Amino acid sequence: MALNEGYQVQKWLPGFWGFGSNGGGELLAFDVRNGLPYRVVAVPFIPMDVSEAVQVAASFEELREFIGMPCDAA
Repeated sequence: MALNEGYQVQKWLPGFWGFGSNGGGELLAFDVRNGLPYRVVAVPFIPMDVSEAVQVAASFEELREFIGMPCDAA
């Protein structure tokens, strides 16, 4: 929560909630604007703009499958 405030995610990306980085200058975030399931997107830190968001996965579950961590493995 503090990092979202520090990066001003709500100011620059209203309706998104950041949870990490890809280590290459992009924020990984949930797009919570349209309810569940939340899309997972990557957004460059510069410029941090909604128009730059690229879908990584249609949901957190799909992201887990993509990185090789099945949902039933939790």
